[in-house]
Amino acid sequence: MKSPSPRRICAWLAAVLSLCLAGAAPANQQGRGSYFDSRDVVEAELIVSTSAAPPGADVPLAIQLRIQKGWHIWTDDRALPADVDGFADGVRTVVSIVGAPSQMTLNLNFAQWPEFHRVEADFGEGKRVFAVFEGSPLIYIPASLAADATGIATCTIRVEFQACDDSTCKAPASVELPLSITVDRSATTGATADSFAKFDVGVYSRIHEGEAPDADVPFDILGWKFNIDSSGVGLLLLMLVAAIGGALLNFTPCVLPLIPLKIMGLARSAGNRSRCLNLGLAMGTGVIAFWLLLGSLIVTVTGFDTANALFQYRPFPIVMGIFIAIMAIGMAGFFSMRLPNWIQAIEPKHDTYGGSFLFGVMTAVLSTPCTAPFMGTAAGWAASSGSALTILSVFGAIGLGMATPYVVLAAFPTLVSRMPRAGAASEVVKQVMGLLLLAGAVYFIGSGINGYLEEASAIHWWVIATIAASAGAWMAWRTLWIARTPLNKVVFTSVGVIICAMSIGLGFIATYEPVDWVHWTTEREAEALQAHKVVVLDFTAEWCGNCKFLEATVLHTDAVAQALQADGVVPFKVDLTKGLPDRSARLAAAGRITIPLLVIIDTNGVEVFKADAYTPAQVLDALSRARN
Repeated sequence: MKSPSPRRICAWLAAVLSLCLAGAAPANQQGRGSYFDSRDVVEAELIVSTSAAPPGADVPLAIQLRIQKGWHIWTDDRALPADVDGFADGVRTVVSIVGAPSQMTLNLNFAQWPEFHRVEADFGEGKRVFAVFEGSPLIYIPASLAADATGIATCTIRVEFQACDDSTCKAPASVELPLSITVDRSATTGATADSFAKFDVGVYSRIHEGEAPDADVPFDILGWKFNIDSSGVGLLLLMLVAAIGGALLNFTPCVLPLIPLKIMGLARSAGNRSRCLNLGLAMGTGVIAFWLLLGSLIVTVTGFDTANALFQYRPFPIVMGIFIAIMAIGMAGFFSMRLPNWIQAIEPKHDTYGGSFLFGVMTAVLSTPCTAPFMGTAAGWAASSGSALTILSVFGAIGLGMATPYVVLAAFPTLVSRMPRAGAASEVVKQVMGLLLLAGAVYFIGSGINGYLEEASAIHWWVIATIAASAGAWMAWRTLWIARTPLNKVVFTSVGVIICAMSIGLGFIATYEPVDWVHWTTEREAEALQAHKVVVLDFTAEWCGNCKFLEATVLHTDAVAQALQADGVVPFKVDLTKGLPDRSARLAAAGRITIPLLVIIDTNGVEVFKADAYTPAQVLDALSRARN
């Protein structure tokens, strides 16, 4: 018999809960205020079995949820019995770690979840049973202090949930719970509080014996879905996928202009195979070092859980843009005046090991606003795993994948030996790439400035388009003068014209806004959900290159734009340019830490679509399902 779809469950809840749940939902607690989301009816508290423990001690934790009478939240993503149906994946109750714990390990995969309540109903397709949490459920987490822990061990735990009553669902919410335990060699351990009466202490034996829990990592790339079990050999497969994502970063708009420059640098050393290889290895080391540094920041800095956090610090893109602009001006060589030595020192020298290393670091930094397929999911899972070894392994794999193409080119100098090493052609390539890099610098500076504005401005896109078009025009003009063969004149002049035309088109596309986006707030989303509107959440930022690409090629196409503007649909833009806490929390509530991300919620408050890479057909199909 066909199972009911998640979208129909909300419509059934009125009948189900009127039979099975007693009492009306009370008003918010006096003096507590209103969040306009699920926190209005659900409270979360972290209970620690002991405030002080010796190094290496096992310290159970408990998350106490208090759900107002008449309301419920959906269960965790557990395997339900055959006679029980769950709810939509997007509103499951989830516990995760913010950043990486300091001097402790939290074994979330061994968390002990409470029993669920069964709600039974017959809607013409046979009796169905649904699983929910009600009342005051406890979630137990087995935690352990490191054997060499000293001082105070700290961590932040995030709880995500969605509450519904017999007629409506509130917006999903998340709560962050700080934890600190004093490391004291003379302290004794043992959970004696009533809150831990049902905690199964036997879980620690399984953990210490090395039992591996299920840990599937889901991937969804343009509708291609697969899971990887991250335990055991699966972790190696996950690292391979992360490395593939790292390699694909080289083909994003953020990095592409640098590749010809590096190839030319390697070409100068192509006659000395050993030196060429060493220069390639130096650059690769710089790339890997940067990604390992990011992983280390995630491990050591609370709240830093993704590379995007760099760009949410508003001065960072401006400083990066100035750095790139100085390097681009020196590279293009349009100025006959001698620049100060400190400015000339900024430009990485391709023929030195230090310069190649710095060039690798810069290449990796430029890649961070662009998330490649596979890489975003792998990095997000690693960052939320809480394991320092896992984080560093996956981020190191991303760096290794990104560095591999340059090392391969350096190992086989014949692949780059035909590139111009000197002369007029070489200078034109440097000038064109320098101008494109300068356009990239304006992109970073404009993104950073927008972080300080109340309303984002698109004027910097026309500056970018003008500089990039100048690069194409210069290439076409100079080719006509220096190319020696008719074929080279036709090919490279055409390439220049294409660059010029595409750049002008970029200005129009980037400033074209066919969708009347609503600036997201918690209150506005709650109002739209209460009015049973289709809610579309576009998580984006001015510095996110892939976000802009998806908006231009998917969300702003005629068919999708019309569907987003249809009656009953509210398209929200959740702009993370400024890194505001409520917007970051909403992204976390969606179960992600990286952007781009598109979420579509139907008229019953059920999430029907969530993806970071999607096509117009997928979005149109999701909107159609959300309205039904």
